[in-house]
Amino acid sequence: MTDYVVGDIQGCYAGLNKLLDTLSFNPQHDKLITVGDLVARGEDLFERLEAKLEKHAGNLSRAAVELAKDWRSDKYLRRLEALMAVADKEKSFIISGTGDVLEP
Repeated sequence: MTDYVVGDIQGCYAGLNKLLDTLSFNPQHDKLITVGDLVARGEDLFERLEAKLEKHAGNLSRAAVELAKDWRSDKYLRRLEALMAVADKEKSFIISGTGDVLEP
């Protein structure tokens, strides 16, 4: 078992995934300790949402559901316990890494 400490991820999950792959990180045996900002300025989830919106012609409901599916199934991102609030002029949603899409 190895402990890894990573700081200031800033939501750059693609970079984090690459680092963890390089380290041969095994979540069953190793421990990941994050310090500093985990999601503060991250663009990965926002970029994914924008791509989903583009793919589904601006349909926020569909994009939110598709993002939740991706978030839930991503190897590392699914371990992120966070919520994301998204809205347009007509609807708003809370999306979680567990795959929940809530409409307040």
